Amino acid sequence: MRTIKASILAGESVNYHIAGKYFRILELAYPVDVKIYQLGRVVEEAQGIESGFYTLPEGGFDRVEIVSASTQNVKIAITSGGGGYDRAVGSISVTGGIQIALDQSIGHFPEATINTGAAQQIAAGDAGRRGLRIYNAGGTTLYIGGAGVTAANAVMQIGPGGYIDETQVPTCAWYATSDVAGGKCRVMEVR
Repeated sequence: MRTIKASILAGESVNYHIAGKYFRILELAYPVDVKIYQLGRVVEEAQGIESGFYTLPEGGFDRVEIVSASTQNVKIAITSGGGGYDRAVGSISVTGGIQIALDQSIGHFPEATINTGAAQQIAAGDAGRRGLRIYNAGGTTLYIGGAGVTAANAVMQIGPGGYIDETQVPTCAWYATSDVAGGKCRVMEVR
């Protein structure tokens, strides 16, 4: 991998005639516009990109053009193989405490028969729950959500044999309804 550091003046177009398959912006202070060329034609173009941008154009490239609206230093990487460069730049501020906890247990709820019409509760709200997995053990389509979930308003649908792994709001009460009476639902919670 070849890394290049350069100073770019505001409005200046800088070209690097280097062949490669992988291009990445490693460091810069302000967004830039990038064009990737192969045999004189643009094969990739991105505007207003920031640090971390990368591309692997099919067939590779032989020239990279960078334009910056602001005077700044940039650092890029070009290679004929793959590569990586992931790191946080700057500072991070945390207000309050951070709790890091390992999951301690898994619980299984009794299989529920889910019918059409009014949604049925499949998991009561529980502030101690860290995750929830909902499995469709039947041959119907299940519609999952809050107390008012219906087939018409559901965002989450689970087809036969499918499941969802809920980690965003597992502490809430969860409900289900079905497209056909007699659906089967299994729920597992992680604590």
